[in-house]
Amino acid sequence: MKGRLDCFILIFLFTLTGLSAQTAIHVDFENKTSSKMPTLQPGDAYRIMVSNINMNLYKVAVISDDKPNPYPNTELVPYPFDNPPEWFSLSFEKMSEFVFWEEFSVPQVSNNVKIVGAKMKDQKPDMMELLTRHNQLVDKLNNLVLMMRQKQISAFEEGPSPNSYFNYDQAKRDLDQVQNDLRRFGQNVNEKKESYLAFTAQYREEVTRWREFNQADRSLRSALDSLSASKERMSAALNPETTLQMLNALMFIKEKKGNYISLPLYFDPNNKPPVLKIEPRRSGFNLATYEMPIVIQEPLSRQYWSVGPAFYGSTLSNESYRVVPPLSDGDASYSIEQRETPGIEIGMAALVRYGMLSQDIDKLGYHAVLGPGISFTEKVRWRTLYGIGASYGTKYKATFDIGGITGPVDRLDTVFDPELTYLENPGNVNGSALRTGFFWSIGFAFTF
Repeated sequence: MKGRLDCFILIFLFTLTGLSAQTAIHVDFENKTSSKMPTLQPGDAYRIMVSNINMNLYKVAVISDDKPNPYPNTELVPYPFDNPPEWFSLSFEKMSEFVFWEEFSVPQVSNNVKIVGAKMKDQKPDMMELLTRHNQLVDKLNNLVLMMRQKQISAFEEGPSPNSYFNYDQAKRDLDQVQNDLRRFGQNVNEKKESYLAFTAQYREEVTRWREFNQADRSLRSALDSLSASKERMSAALNPETTLQMLNALMFIKEKKGNYISLPLYFDPNNKPPVLKIEPRRSGFNLATYEMPIVIQEPLSRQYWSVGPAFYGSTLSNESYRVVPPLSDGDASYSIEQRETPGIEIGMAALVRYGMLSQDIDKLGYHAVLGPGISFTEKVRWRTLYGIGASYGTKYKATFDIGGITGPVDRLDTVFDPELTYLENPGNVNGSALRTGFFWSIGFAFTF
């Protein structure tokens, strides 16, 4: 049992993860707005969602080469109201009160004549009871047709939801009840007709001979035929195939502000952009057709290369020394003295940068930097700069970098010591040494 539970939890989490990984593209049909088009990797799943749309008036299709594509130009299943059932247009008429005959007196000729006269008079209340039941059935059917037709119409016009006042289950029960009542009514009409025809066959001579009986007989036969024919028309209208078609049509009526959600599609950048197409279900609705391309972009690479100039300042500096001659005739020694020089160096560099764009701040990037430079000093020297930095921009970027700088600088030649004095003039005491320092720079770069 525990193993089955663990398996169920894993399946649930897997399904939840799969659903959350699908990007949804939202279109609000009522306000004619859409969400920002997403950026997807090839193979990413996405759905198209349309909200606040009356699906009774419009049909939605997504025309796409992305797979799978279950949405051709026409719907897989026709909407029921595209061809509404004929049952909705039926109207059942009541029957007026039968005119059997004027009151007559039964001739006191024979016992058979008396029997026929009494039987004829007894038919009227029975026929009136059948007529009342018939008209009650007609009222029930017409009310059902009206209620269902109202639900159909309400699906298209402004107003409350059609499901707020129409109970589908109750309508089905009412139909079942009418069908049962109609079946019993038909049985009663047939029983009455068979009974009456048997009676008139038995007393045919008396019915034919007497004018009053003959007139009543024609009226009764006509009334029974009318009831039977009306019952057959109602039964034909309520046959199982027709009622199922009608109930299915009502079942598929949707909310006026419903939602459409496509099945997952899988992004392929080599395909044409999908097109969301919304069109009226019938041309007679006089509504507009809408088409919207779904332009999905591949994500831009977050990596970038750039090159550009920069002005730098660094802690590298030259040390300059000079030879100081003897101060008096009696002093024949030469000394070495350091000159004052700037403590920092400025220059220009051509830097190559490789970096990554920030995920949080638009247009901001971070990079490593490397490149050659030259110093703006009395003696121009080459430099190598390396470090890290930040940039801001798209194609053209402003940059700020820091790091190390290496290059030759002036230093006292190692064979001389400024603490010593020399009997002869040592000449040029400056030499060159390779040193490393710290630099900072600002510049701009071109991204490629």
